[in-house]
Amino acid sequence: MAGTTQRKPLSLDANLVFDLARDKDFAHEFIEVFRAKGYSFLLPPTAVYELNVIRAQGNSTVERELRASWPASFLLKRKPSISGLATAPI
Repeated sequence: MAGTTQRKPLSLDANLVFDLARDKDFAHEFIEVFRAKGYSFLLPPTAVYELNVIRAQGNSTVERELRASWPASFLLKRKPSISGLATAPI
């Protein structure tokens, strides 16, 4: 019986999400290579917080673009399969 293999979790930094948003080839290649190696992608709460602060207060062109498309449409449009990482208080 063939079992299903569970993907290995890999936590991403907010900067990679920005690079995906700017359609940087290296960021998309990174996602493709690590997905092929069996990784799933997680966005930790600190990265989500950082993106939300930038979305709310950012002034650069990239930050304004993020503001217009964050969160769901931004991630779904690029389909990188990034999940939020829930953590429990210590």
